[in-house]
Amino acid sequence: DESSNLAMFARGRDYHAFARTLGEGASAVLRRNHPQANTAAFADHSPYNEVAGAAMAGLGVIGDHGLLITERYSSFIFIFEFLTTLSPSEMEAEGIPQGDGVIRHCEHCGACAAACPGGCIGRDRSTCLSAIGQKKGELSEEEIRLFRSGKYVWGCDVCASVCPHTKRAMQVGTIDTPIPYFKENRLLKLMPETVKSMDKETYAAYAFGWRPKDVMLRNLRIMEEKND
Repeated sequence: DESSNLAMFARGRDYHAFARTLGEGASAVLRRNHPQANTAAFADHSPYNEVAGAAMAGLGVIGDHGLLITERYSSFIFIFEFLTTLSPSEMEAEGIPQGDGVIRHCEHCGACAAACPGGCIGRDRSTCLSAIGQKKGELSEEEIRLFRSGKYVWGCDVCASVCPHTKRAMQVGTIDTPIPYFKENRLLKLMPETVKSMDKETYAAYAFGWRPKDVMLRNLRIMEEKND
């Protein structure tokens, strides 16, 4: 919905909670079938380069915007890692697919770089609007100017939205998630009153909840001043 002031990933509940449940379930299955194996699950906080690892595993290619592009969902995905000491033959027996270890890249069409409001693709990522919006404290005048060039108070998905792979996924209808968790309790538009009325647990249930309310209220204030 174009009227939303939240990037698409931030409208649903926090994916970290889903990742924990998924990882715990997968670990339980492998421990039952392979008691000797060690396992660990991560989302966003592993010591590995998640995008590169996913590309090496054959899940997609890396775009110029630095995101993983998958055939079915383009870049509108969350990446979880599951580490295990199982051997390749044991993983094959479990039906776990394995890539060829080769990192492949997109066609370099230039659409994402041309559309990026922060002009950060291929340059300094510090001007990424999503990164600016997550900073604590007060923003500099230049950061405020850049932030106002976007339309979201949290996140930015311009580069992923203009990608030809995304447009194709939208046309054929594969971009919609089949997972109920990401369809429930969605937010369309966030207002200051909504943020202030949220209790701690409700606020933390969304992706922006990892930052204090002050950060979100600051972002909302900056965008309200832009509209005024």
